[in-house]
Amino acid sequence: MAPVLKTGVGKPTVGSNPTLSASCPRLLQPLSHFVNMLKSLCTALILVVAWPCHDALAGNITFPADASIADVKRDYGAKGDGVADDTAAIQKAISAQLGTRGSVYFPNGTYKVTDSLVYKGREGRWWARLGLRGQSRDGVIIKLADQAAGFNDKKKPKGVIVTASENPFEDGGNNQGFQNNLRDMTIDTGNGNSGAVGIDYVVSNQGAVKDVKILTSDGQGYAGIRMERAYPGPGLIKRVEITGFDFGIRQTVTDYSMTYDTVLLKEQKVAGLHLAAMAHIYHFTSINTVPAVDCREGVLVLLKADLSGGAPGESALKIGKSARLVARDLSIAGYGTAIEDAAGGAGVKMEAKPTLVSEYFTNPVQSLFDSPAQTLRLPIEETPVYSDGPPETWANVKDYGAIPVSWDKRDEVADSTAAFQKAMDSGKATVFIGGGNVFYKVYGTITIPATVKHLIGTNRYLSAVGDYFGHADAPKPFFKVSEESDDPLLLEEMDLGGGAPGVIGFEHASKRTVVFAHCTMSGDVGMYSYHNTVTGGKAFAEDVIGGRWKVTGPQQVWARQFNTEYGDANTPCLTVSGKGAKVWILGMKTENSPGMNQVFVNDGGEAEILGLFAYVNHWEPEVPMIINHEGRLAIQWWMAGQKAHKIQVRETRNGVTRNLVEKWNVQPFYTGYKAGR
Repeated sequence: MAPVLKTGVGKPTVGSNPTLSASCPRLLQPLSHFVNMLKSLCTALILVVAWPCHDALAGNITFPADASIADVKRDYGAKGDGVADDTAAIQKAISAQLGTRGSVYFPNGTYKVTDSLVYKGREGRWWARLGLRGQSRDGVIIKLADQAAGFNDKKKPKGVIVTASENPFEDGGNNQGFQNNLRDMTIDTGNGNSGAVGIDYVVSNQGAVKDVKILTSDGQGYAGIRMERAYPGPGLIKRVEITGFDFGIRQTVTDYSMTYDTVLLKEQKVAGLHLAAMAHIYHFTSINTVPAVDCREGVLVLLKADLSGGAPGESALKIGKSARLVARDLSIAGYGTAIEDAAGGAGVKMEAKPTLVSEYFTNPVQSLFDSPAQTLRLPIEETPVYSDGPPETWANVKDYGAIPVSWDKRDEVADSTAAFQKAMDSGKATVFIGGGNVFYKVYGTITIPATVKHLIGTNRYLSAVGDYFGHADAPKPFFKVSEESDDPLLLEEMDLGGGAPGVIGFEHASKRTVVFAHCTMSGDVGMYSYHNTVTGGKAFAEDVIGGRWKVTGPQQVWARQFNTEYGDANTPCLTVSGKGAKVWILGMKTENSPGMNQVFVNDGGEAEILGLFAYVNHWEPEVPMIINHEGRLAIQWWMAGQKAHKIQVRETRNGVTRNLVEKWNVQPFYTGYKAGR
C-alpha cells in the first residue's frame, strides 16, 4: 500500500514514498535510493543501520591538570572500582566546584553510589554552572546500588544526579540553571529502585545532556530523564540512549522549551516521551509497545522519527486536546494508530507497513500570502566534531602569559590580549583556557589562525574591556577568523562578555566552517554575538546563548538550541539577509528588549525555525515580533511571558505588506514563501 502523505489537517492524501533525509554523513548518498525502497519492507533494518551513526563518539576525553576541572579519583579519592561506595567523594567534588564555573571529571571506571548526587555547595545551598564530564560514554558508569534507600517510591521520584538553579526554590528549581552540562557517561539505576530517576534535570538558557546512556538493570524506575521542576529549558538533549523505566523522558513544565537531537528510547512501560511543554526533536528513535510520545499539552515539533515495536491497541503519537504537533518524515510500525489527534486534526491511521508520514499538522497552516502548506525543507547538516590530541600537545593560555583575575581583583588591568594571541599562533591545534574561579581581560581583537581547530574555554569568563571596544559606532570583534581552511573550527564552552558598547563576539571573515558549542556569547545588550563579513561559508550553533546574530548571504547556518535574548529596535535577535542566506534552527528562544523585532528575514534570505519560544516581557502594540520582507520563512512559535506583540508577523511580498494579528499564544505553523524557487 502507498504510504500516508499528510500536508495539513483534514483528510489524508496519498503520495509517493517520501525520501527521508540522510542524517549521518557516513551513510553514502548513492545508497539512499536503495535504502528508501527497502524502508517500506523492513523498518527494523533502518533502525539497525541508522542509529550507530549517531552513537556517542568512542573517544578518550582527557584534560590537563587544572583548577577548573576536578578529577574525582585524583583529587577526591573516588575508587571507580564498582565495589567501594563513591557517593561521598563525588559529592565532595561537586560541592567544591559549585560556584567556580568548573567541571567534575570522571576517568573510566564504575562509580557505585548509594544516594543522590546533588548540585549543592559546601553550605548546603543549591547552585548551578557545573559540568559533569566522563572520559567516555561507555567507560564511565555511575551505578546506583541495588535497593538503595529512598529510591523505591514512584510517588516520590528520586534522581541519581540532581541539577539545580541559582537563586533556587526549595527543591532546587528555578530559571537560572545555567551551564549545567552532563556529558560522556552511563547512568545505571540498578535493581529494585522503582522510584529512581537517572537525571533529574534543571537547566536554563545554556546546558546539555550529551553523549549519555541511561539504563535500569531490572527495567524498573520512574524516568531516565525527569524535567518536572521549575523550569526546564532552554537546553539540549543530544545523542542520548535510555532503556527501561516507566518513562524514558518526562518534560511537564511549560516554561520554557527543550531541544532534542538524536535520541533513542526503548523498553519503556508507560511512554517513551511524556510531554506537557514545548519540545523540538530531530532524529528520534523509539522501540516500544507503549506510545512513543504522549503529548498532553504544549507544542511538539518532530522531524525524522522511526517509531517501531508498537502494540496493535496503542497509538505511536498521542496528541492531547491542548497540544500542537508539527511532524515530518516519520516511519511508524506495529501500532494500531499512527497519530491519535485530539487537538483538531484527523489523525493518521496505519495504512502501510510501515506507515510513512511526510508532513502532519494538528491545525491548518497559516499564511498571509499564497504559500505552500508545508515546511520549507532547507537542507540539514550534522554539526562537525573534533577529537583532540593528548593534553600535552595543547596550548594553555596561562603558559603564554595570560593573567587569570579573581573577582575581588576585577579592577586591575591584567591584560591577557597578547598572551591569548601567542597561544593562537603557537601552531597547536587545541587551545585551552582554564584557571579555576577566574576570568580574563582582553583589550583587543584575537585572531584565530587556520592551525587552531579547537578552542576550549571551560566557561572561563572572557571580558572585553578598554577604549578599543568602547565605541558603539565602530564595533570591533572579540574573536576573528580570517584564514581559510578545510578543517572546521570548534569553539566550545566559551563565555564572552564585558559590557563594552562596541564589541562583536565573533567575526566570521573567511569561508572556513565554524562551530559554536555550549557557549555563552556576548550576552550584553548592544553587541552582536556573530556576524559574517565574508560570504559563502558555514556556521553551526549548538546549545548557544548570546546576543544578536546577523547572517548575510550567501551563508548557511544550522542551529540546535539557539538562544538569542538581546537586541534593540535597530537590530533584531536574528537577521537573515540576502540571497543564499539560509538559516535552519531546531529550537530557538528569544527574550526581548523594548522595541525589538525578534526575527527579521530580508531580501531573499531563507529561515526555517522549527520551534521558537518567544518570551515577551514588554507590551509591543506596533513593533512586529517577526518580519519577513521579501524573504522565505517557515516557523512554529509559542509566545509567552508577561506581555505580547500585537503584530506577530509582518510580511512584505512584491511590495505588498500584510500583518498577522493574533490573540492566543501558541500559533499554528506559519509559512511565508512562494512555491518553487
